Amino acid sequence: MFCENRKAKKKEEERKRKRKRKGKGKGKGEGGGGEEEEEEEEEEEEEEEEEEEAEAEAEAEAEAEAEAEEEEEEEEEEAEEAEEEAEEEAEEAEEAEEEEEEEEEEEEEEEEEEEAEAEAEAEAEAEEEEEEEEEEEEEEEEEEGEEEEEEEEEEEKEEGEEPVPGVT
Repeated sequence: MFCENRKAKKKEEERKRKRKRKGKGKGKGEGGGGEEEEEEEEEEEEEEEEEEEAEAEAEAEAEAEAEAEEEEEEEEEEAEEAEEEAEEEAEEAEEAEEEEEEEEEEEEEEEEEEEAEAEAEAEAEAEEEEEEEEEEEEEEEEEEGEEEEEEEEEEEKEEGEEPVPGVT
């Protein structure tokens, strides 16, 4: 903006100087050709205006291009950021899924271990009960055998006390 103002001021000053130079010592009727000078000045002014317009247009175009480039760069950056965010979200989702799977596997393993422990305990209890039953049966058999022996001994004693016929 400042540059444009400076350029415009310089051009105005140059125009004024040129007009002063051309006007010096040449009034109407002096040296003749006053109309030609006016025409030349007008042509010069027109050329200068055209140049200024062309410069202004070129500057406007350059600014528009620069703005368009900036916008494009910003859009690209935003697109890249959005892509990165999407990738990060996808990675987080994957990690969360993996964690869930790991937790599920751990839970399953724990359940299987607990089941195996419960089965082992149940088997051990069943074996103990079986052994106890066998011991009880053996004890009962031993007791029965002892009772039978006692009964036999008593019977033998009783038979030995009875008088044998024919013996006096």
